[in-house]
Amino acid sequence: MNKSELRKIMSVKRNSLTDEEKIYKSRKIFENLLDTSNLADVSCIFIFVSYRSECDTTPIIDYCIDNGIKVAVPRVNGDKMDFYVIRDKSELSIGSYGILEPVTDTIIYPDEKSLIIMPGLVFDTKGNRIGYGGGYYDKYISEYNLGLKVAICFDFQIIEENIIEVEDTDVVPDMIITDSRNIDVAKLRS
Repeated sequence: MNKSELRKIMSVKRNSLTDEEKIYKSRKIFENLLDTSNLADVSCIFIFVSYRSECDTTPIIDYCIDNGIKVAVPRVNGDKMDFYVIRDKSELSIGSYGILEPVTDTIIYPDEKSLIIMPGLVFDTKGNRIGYGGGYYDKYISEYNLGLKVAICFDFQIIEENIIEVEDTDVVPDMIITDSRNIDVAKLRS
């Protein structure tokens, strides 16, 4: 199967989740993230604002804001994505692709203590990832390759190894956190 076919299949599967399933699974992902990451030691969490059937990132964003952890969310400007610091969710408005984006102008770049949360539609256990086709995260992380890169997804979004077409520009997360397991990709690839 090619990337387009895998995107279509996984979108249908993810869209079939009930609201209750999505809330439950998203909560488990949040709990697993807390169990594996010491967020108190993070200089800033770079995190996408969930859209449609994606894992709900609201609990993670709320937790970080409530606990004084710096939060940065992406905004797409043409073919480039940058991250902007937000202090609360009132600093978000509907932007590109109908996704909530920051209205602030405080750009921030990752450092060694940053935590970058990556979205995606399809993953394998080696960390290969299929996003939405824009390459925004691949480009961003290739340019600013600092901090811990963690992909979050529902467990059913992880497929068998070696069927994802890999390109030279694809970025692999250090870890994948799902509602039922954590995959230490960096350890598996070493």
